Amino acid sequence: MPRAKPFTQSIALAFLTQGIVMSAGLWLTPFLLHRLGQYQFGLWIVGQQVITYLTLLDFGVVALLPRETAYAAAVPQDVRKLLARTIRVVLLQTPVVAGIGLLACALIPHRFYHLRLPAAAAASVFALLFPARIFRALLEGLQDLAFTGWSALSGWLAGFIVTVALLLNGFGLLALAGGWFATQSLDAAICFLRVKTRFPRMLPSRAELLEPASLRNQLGDQLGRGLWISVSQVAQVLIYGTDAAIVGRLFGAAAVVPYNCTGKLISVLANQPQHIMRAAEPGLSEMRVRESRQKLTAVTSALTLAMLLVSGLVAVVTVAANPGFVAWWVGPGLYGGAMLTAMFALSMLLRHLNITAIYTLFAFGRERFLAKTSLLDGVLSTVLSITLAFWMHSVAGVVLGSILSTGCVLFFCNGRVLARELALPFGMLVKPFTGWCWRMVLAMGCARLLSAVLPHSAFWVVALTAILAASAYAALMYPVAMRSALKPYLEPYLQKLTRSLLNRQSNHVRLRPTN
Repeated sequence: MPRAKPFTQSIALAFLTQGIVMSAGLWLTPFLLHRLGQYQFGLWIVGQQVITYLTLLDFGVVALLPRETAYAAAVPQDVRKLLARTIRVVLLQTPVVAGIGLLACALIPHRFYHLRLPAAAAASVFALLFPARIFRALLEGLQDLAFTGWSALSGWLAGFIVTVALLLNGFGLLALAGGWFATQSLDAAICFLRVKTRFPRMLPSRAELLEPASLRNQLGDQLGRGLWISVSQVAQVLIYGTDAAIVGRLFGAAAVVPYNCTGKLISVLANQPQHIMRAAEPGLSEMRVRESRQKLTAVTSALTLAMLLVSGLVAVVTVAANPGFVAWWVGPGLYGGAMLTAMFALSMLLRHLNITAIYTLFAFGRERFLAKTSLLDGVLSTVLSITLAFWMHSVAGVVLGSILSTGCVLFFCNGRVLARELALPFGMLVKPFTGWCWRMVLAMGCARLLSAVLPHSAFWVVALTAILAASAYAALMYPVAMRSALKPYLEPYLQKLTRSLLNRQSNHVRLRPTN
């Protein structure tokens, strides 16, 4: 329960943030289409993926820090040593990161030459702020999750405002780099001040920072373990960050826009389930060294079901509301069809289930294995996506390639190793989720029927469709949640909600005037 409080606070804040991001995005996309045109907007989408590629220059060192901090959190001296070692390694990395980033920008294909200057500016920003990302990672390891959530939201709002201001003043694609600089710099500054004021005992002294002993060994150790994280990050970009590039290369930049608009609702809402595992990872890492395997199994089962329940909700709402949503948002001409929407939903469900296994195995220290399976997934996804898109002459082939590759890696690699880590047969690992599976099939069929009955593009019809789909899904899945390992975590909140409603009703009765 002590771990559950920051976890639930982080989840609630993530939902709030996502609501704000989505509301702003509903306005921003038509704004970008109007300011840039369809071709330039396609380049904007590709440019966002180029910025994502820059984050691969981390080499995994900072990505390891939250888990290692969670392992050492009980002893401040160990955290200081870990942080000092990480700072030394990251400072040595920074000039290399700057050089590689600028070289990569110079190698952008000529057909996307408009992106070279914005990408170079973004690479310079990334190198400048590269060491500052340590403080966010430290706070995540210390499970100060509510604060990091507020910090990320503040940075995003700053980036949004700067992006719009630059676009209004005619900076075009350079607004990408300006908005990213505002987001990263504000978040880094806020996290540094939080560490300085709230966790000063965790900051290393000058003597600890300048300690020269065994620097070569420390560098080799950090980079050696971080290399596996870096491989996984490369794979994640292949999995999540190449679809728009593939569509743009095979079908042209203009084709990226309907593809992106059709998948926008599900891609935005999909961040909610993913945050469940991101928020849980430091706690799982701490439990690995302090709790029994039986406790870990129960928590893993609860997290997996929570992930599936939220992911299923996103899939059902999207299948039901997406036709009307896209028509209302940007016009029916940019909707890719019901089949593409359903494929996006299936791909998301499989990815989320795989993410649950990945975060759990990472908390167990299996980064080397995850690097291999993630790279396999990334390469297989890219090859299948290109092959199937070319063979089918359709953007749907890109999504189908992702579905096939995720299913193979999940069921034949990550899922089976997770079962061994938890000392369970694979069948016992998946058995608690069979009730969710058949109900999910039923819910998806109902959502598709609902989208056909209520296809109108008026906003109130879209909202009504989403509410009806979500309500039906909640009614179907409530028994699943209350008969699972998730029940002990849900009951306190349900009881609190029930008491609040009863008290409100009682107060209403007492205040009602009598004759």
